[in-house]
Amino acid sequence: RKILPKRLPLQLWTRRQLCSKLPEEAKEPPPANVVRVRFAPSPTGFMHLGGLRTALFNYLFARSRGGKFILRIEDTDQERLVEGAQERIYEDLRWAGIEPDESPW
Repeated sequence: RKILPKRLPLQLWTRRQLCSKLPEEAKEPPPANVVRVRFAPSPTGFMHLGGLRTALFNYLFARSRGGKFILRIEDTDQERLVEGAQERIYEDLRWAGIEPDESPW
């Protein structure tokens, strides 16, 4: 187990260090005035009303500010993964009229 320092001064981290693991096209951060929100469901089951509500709030907030709505699938829990859940999540969002500006597809 790694023990992390209590707190590092912010100036010790350079942008190069923070962005060193990002792909080339992502090294430049978006402008500070651009709104980017995400919805990151886990494909461990199908979409439920609470998830749809969260996606809708994020989508409408991004649209009202001229921003981007990003769909990111959090598939880190491979033991509980449900076959076809990723595709169904995307279909359910489309059914609700929510089209992501960026997604895994």
